[in-house]
Amino acid sequence: MAPAHAVTPHVVLLPSPGAGHVAPAAQLAARLAMHHGCTATIVTYTNLSTARNSSALASLPRGVTATALPEVSLDDLPADAHIVTRIVTVVRRSLPHLRELLLSLLGSSSLAGVTAFLTDMLCPAALAVAAELGIPRYCRDLPEPVVLPGCEPRHDDHLADPFHDNTFDAMEHDTLVAFKELSDKGVYPPAYAVGPLVRSPSGEAENDTCIRWLDEQPDGSVMYVCFGTGGTLSVAQTAELAAGLEASGQRFLWVVRFPSDKDVSASYFGTNNRGDDDDPTSYLPEGFVERTKGAGLAVPLWAPQVEVLNHRAVGGFVSHCGWNSTLEAASAGVPTLAWPLFAEQKMNAVMLSSERVGLAALRVRPDDDRGVVTREEVASAVRELMAGKKGAAARKKARELRAAAAVASAPGGPQQQALEAVVGEFKRSTSNLRTFKISEKTVSLDDLPADERIEMRVFTVVRRTLPHLRELLLSFLGSSPAGVTAFLADLLCPAALAVAAELGIPRYVFFTSNLLCLTTLLYTPELATTTTCECRDLPEPVVLPGCVPLHGADLIDPVQNRTNPVYQLMVELGLDYLLADGFLINTFDAMEHDTLVAFNELSDKGVYPPAYTVGPLVRSPSVEAANDVCIRWLDEQPDGSVLYVCLGSGGTLSVAQTAELAAGLEASGQRFLWVVRFPSDKDVSASYFGTNDRGDNDDPLSYLPEGFVERTKGAGLAVPLWAPQVEVLNHRAVGGFLSHCGWNSTLEAASAGVPMLAWPLFAEQRMNAVMLSSERVGLAVRMRPSSARPDNGVVPREEVGSAVRKLMVGEMGAVARKKAGELRAAAEMASAPGGPQHQALAEMVGKWKGRG
Repeated sequence: MAPAHAVTPHVVLLPSPGAGHVAPAAQLAARLAMHHGCTATIVTYTNLSTARNSSALASLPRGVTATALPEVSLDDLPADAHIVTRIVTVVRRSLPHLRELLLSLLGSSSLAGVTAFLTDMLCPAALAVAAELGIPRYCRDLPEPVVLPGCEPRHDDHLADPFHDNTFDAMEHDTLVAFKELSDKGVYPPAYAVGPLVRSPSGEAENDTCIRWLDEQPDGSVMYVCFGTGGTLSVAQTAELAAGLEASGQRFLWVVRFPSDKDVSASYFGTNNRGDDDDPTSYLPEGFVERTKGAGLAVPLWAPQVEVLNHRAVGGFVSHCGWNSTLEAASAGVPTLAWPLFAEQKMNAVMLSSERVGLAALRVRPDDDRGVVTREEVASAVRELMAGKKGAAARKKARELRAAAAVASAPGGPQQQALEAVVGEFKRSTSNLRTFKISEKTVSLDDLPADERIEMRVFTVVRRTLPHLRELLLSFLGSSPAGVTAFLADLLCPAALAVAAELGIPRYVFFTSNLLCLTTLLYTPELATTTTCECRDLPEPVVLPGCVPLHGADLIDPVQNRTNPVYQLMVELGLDYLLADGFLINTFDAMEHDTLVAFNELSDKGVYPPAYTVGPLVRSPSVEAANDVCIRWLDEQPDGSVLYVCLGSGGTLSVAQTAELAAGLEASGQRFLWVVRFPSDKDVSASYFGTNDRGDNDDPLSYLPEGFVERTKGAGLAVPLWAPQVEVLNHRAVGGFLSHCGWNSTLEAASAGVPMLAWPLFAEQRMNAVMLSSERVGLAVRMRPSSARPDNGVVPREEVGSAVRKLMVGEMGAVARKKAGELRAAAEMASAPGGPQHQALAEMVGKWKGRG
């Protein structure tokens, strides 16, 4: 029998539901398997699974397998339950299945136990399962470190091992430094910056409508508008966005989703039961497509975002500031216009628009009367990002971030080093990549209301699956003398850390969002005990070490209402994170430098577990996308002339918001590539993972305003449902990205050097938008309408058009474009061989290798 030190580390990754979580987990698993001699098992949730999840797991490399936990019942949840409630419920109720799966892996004769357990930022409840089975546990991509005055550091066996963060030094340098200081002091587990975990553009997307359209646009002329996979806008907000884009006079590429039904301007995973045969572009203002034809393109539901952001024609990105989108924009060197919607997106927007990062040139905000970003604000912001001074500055910063992301992801770079450190730790603890379902049994959710929020459902699934997870880890531990080297849980599964702690397994959280979000979540328990008002009513901004100031209204949605059952779950989430031995965060120094510095300081003091910046975990553009319609279209566009519009895989807009967005894109006068998704059915301007059971034959473009496609032919391209985003963002024609500010999209934009137009929808996206549009980051321009009224919540066309023009041709856009270039360079450096990403992973792997 081989000695323990010769055993290949086996890492179990547990991402929470949603393509924004599964995709970076797959990227991380692939890197661990291909470059660090590990095997990996990706554990997914059957509940809330999407086609994008399956796509992310479709081409796993050798050594990586995937398995799904059995579906748990959510019938007891209300039909309109919030997405966070649903996710949390699913995570918690799946804990028994997770335990069974880990036990089976521990007992498998074909595996060397479980070396480490990495859980997502929304799955910290799963850390308890790994702890129970003695598996080292990690939290992946926890946002940013947070100081908890008066709290005693926790050093018991239930604390998490290092965090794996999908970020890189150039994105969150100060935060990483601060977190490391805290980690070194024992405040936090160590954090490994393993980002940017962004896929490379694929040649498969070259025939995509979006890429073909971008091919026809001038370099850097297009504003890409996309609110992530789950971001939706209301009908009114869609109309205002459309009008704003149109009025901006800038080229745009807009990924249009179905408007949401609730009467708010933005929500995440909104319900839109229309059947797949409907077309979200039909919700665009009448004649929008025709009027913007040539200068703009509205596509339904999806676009190949990585390919779009990396297209030469894309010069800006109107984004929800989701972390994946942020990393993709940074990796592509595309400045952003921040439009945060949900979750940590507002925090991301703050960071991205700060001086530290500077990737977001502007941040848009709903007006005071209607809660809608007006068309004038959209047009102004788009012009500023694409042709203004702020856009130029953000574009410069985006190029720097792209270079930094490239360095971080390059062979031997920080990402590889971080992973080597992680794998070294795995191997020292005594496991190539495999995926398992926790159990074939179903976790019942019948006791949840039919309309229960998604967060509650997710957390319930995670917790109820813990026994199964424990059994699985035990089976791994019993299968080989090597046992389980480490346990990595997703950011929504920290409850599983306790299981790993119980079993003596090093446990980590793989935090797919940024360090800002992690810091904020860690601070939530203290915020709950030191304040009595609602977060949105806080008289002063929340100022955390190394972080951009955050207004209470920009904090993640679940903590806005103390009466919401999810509120307490989020407080528990922050406490569960402390069970980790470390955080793996999908970010990099240039994105969150100050936050990283502050977090490291707290970690050095023992306040938090250490954080490892393993980002940007962004895939490279693939030549397979070359034939994609989006890439072919981009090939025809001038360099940097196209605005890529995509609100993520789960972002949907209402019919009214879709119409306004279309009108704004058309009015902006800018070229655009728009990934159009079906509008949501509820009368809100945006929601995430909106249900749109329409049948596969429906076309979301049918929801665009009459004549919009024809009017914008040539200048714009609207594609349904999807676009090869990495390839789009890295296309020479893409000059902007209208995004929901999801972190994956953010990293893809930063890695591509594409500035963003921030349109946050849900979750942490408003925080992302705040960060991205802050002076620190400067990657995004965020729309800031003149008035607000929450009961309407539609971004008007004038605001959309104005914002698009600001990003694509305005001063703010020029600043963001400059910053995007800087972030792209920083992202390249972070991902380069021997760079920060490599170093962070190397450090963590080193710990694993040396364990036992």
